[in-house]
Amino acid sequence: MAQNPIRQILAFAETKPLTPAVVGTRLNLNYKTFAATVLRFASKLRAEGVRPGHVVGLKLRAELQAVAVAAVMHEGATSFGATRPIIDSFDQDIDFVITEDAGWLASPKKAIVVNADWLASLGAINHHIEPIDFDSAQSLALLVFSSGTTGIPKGVEFSIEDIHRRTDAVSKNWMQSRPFFAELGLDTVSGILAYFWSLLHGETYFLSGTSKENLQLIRDNAILSIQTSPSKLVDLVAAAGAVNARLDGLKEIQVAGSLLSTKTAHALAAISTADLQYLYGSTEAGAVAKGAYQATDPECVGLLLPEAEVKITDDLGNTLANGNNGYLNLRTPYQANGYWKTPANKNSGFHEGWFLPGDTGVLSKTGELRVTGRIDELINAAGIKINPAVIDATLMGYRGIQDLAAFGYLEPGEVHKQLGIAIVTNESISIEQFNLRLKQAVPETNHIVIFHVAEIPRNALGKPLRRQLAQAYESEL
Repeated sequence: MAQNPIRQILAFAETKPLTPAVVGTRLNLNYKTFAATVLRFASKLRAEGVRPGHVVGLKLRAELQAVAVAAVMHEGATSFGATRPIIDSFDQDIDFVITEDAGWLASPKKAIVVNADWLASLGAINHHIEPIDFDSAQSLALLVFSSGTTGIPKGVEFSIEDIHRRTDAVSKNWMQSRPFFAELGLDTVSGILAYFWSLLHGETYFLSGTSKENLQLIRDNAILSIQTSPSKLVDLVAAAGAVNARLDGLKEIQVAGSLLSTKTAHALAAISTADLQYLYGSTEAGAVAKGAYQATDPECVGLLLPEAEVKITDDLGNTLANGNNGYLNLRTPYQANGYWKTPANKNSGFHEGWFLPGDTGVLSKTGELRVTGRIDELINAAGIKINPAVIDATLMGYRGIQDLAAFGYLEPGEVHKQLGIAIVTNESISIEQFNLRLKQAVPETNHIVIFHVAEIPRNALGKPLRRQLAQAYESEL
C-alpha cells in the first residue's frame, strides 16, 4: 500500500491549523478549515458512489476545484480538469464528472451536480473519515491532459510516486523564490504541481482568477515569483496599467507555453523590475530549459537544466551535431512513460526512453536551446517553412489589434498551405498599413490573408488553437 498524500495535509491541520492553505481574492482557507472542508466533500463523494480507482472529471470554479482535487484523492480516486473534448474522447473510461452545470454533460447518470443544495448539505455530514490509501506508489492518482494545439486530448498519467518526484523537481527548477504564484490554473501541469507542492509542504497555494484579481493577489500577498503564459501576462500588464499600478514586489516572472512579444516585454519593464525568464518544457517531461528572455532572440529559451537531456534528430531519427536544426527529443528523470489509454510508440511521442514534444530546435555546444517551431504548426508556404509563433510574437501589440494568431490554411485543390493572420479588433485599422507591417515581419511570402474573428481560440496554457482557425477560415472558402 502507498500512503495517500492527503494524510500529510490533514497532519498540517493539526500542527499548523492557522497557516493559510488556499488563498484567492474570493477564498481564504487555513489548514484547519481546508482539511475539514475536504473531509466533508470527500464524505459526500463517497456517499455518491466515488470509489478507489475511479476516474473523476472536475468542471468547477477554481475555489471549488481546489477542494475537489484533494477530496477525490482522499477517496483513492483520480481527478482531471474536464473539457468537452476529453469527455467526448474518453466517455467510457470516466466514472464521474463533478460539475456545477447540470446541462453540461450528455450522460447525466455520470454527473455529480454541485449546486447550492449540495454545498449546503456538507454542513450536516460526518466528516470523521479516513483517507483511502492507494494500492502502490505506482497507482494512478492524477491525470493532466495536454492537448497542445491539435485539439486531441492526451492524458498524462501521474502516479503517487510521480507527484512526489515532480513536485520535488519544480521546487528546485521554478519555485525557488517564494511566495510563488502559478497564474496557470489547476487544469494545467504548472497549476496542479504548484498546488500539490504547496499543500504537501505546509505552504500556501494561491488561486488564479481574472487578471484584475491576480494583480490584487500578487500585491496583497507580497508574491515574489510567478509563472504565467504570454497571453495571461498581456492581461496582467493591462490590468496593472488600468489602475496605474506597479509590480515592483515581483522578483521573477517565468513565461511558459509560447513565445513572448517584445511589446509585452517592454510594457512589463515599464512597471516591474522583475527578472523575465522563459521556462521551456512539457506536461510530459517537465521543465527542460530556463533562461532570461532575450528580445533580440525570442526563440532562445535558455540553458538546459542539470537533470534534463536534449538531442536533436533528423527525419530518420539520426542524431544531429550541436548547431543543427531538427526534431527535439527530451529526457528527464521524472518524465511520464506514456499517455493514459494510449499505446506508447514513436507516433504517440514516447520512443526508446525519449519524449518527442513535436517541436523543432537547435542546441548549442554550451547547452543553450532555441525552439524554432512546432512540427504540426510550421507553415510550408510554397516550400518556405514559417514558424507562426514567431509571427505572433512579432506582431502582437500592433495598434488597434487586441489579439492575433497566425495559421496555415489550404485553398481547395492546393497542396501547399498559405499564411493567414486572424485578428481581433474593435476599431477600424488601416489594412494597407498592417499589410506593410506583415511584409516586414514575414518577408518570405507575399500571399497573406487577414481573417477577422471575434476571439482567438486558446487552450489552458494560452496557446492559440491554429487548427481551429484554419478550419474556420477554410469553411468560408
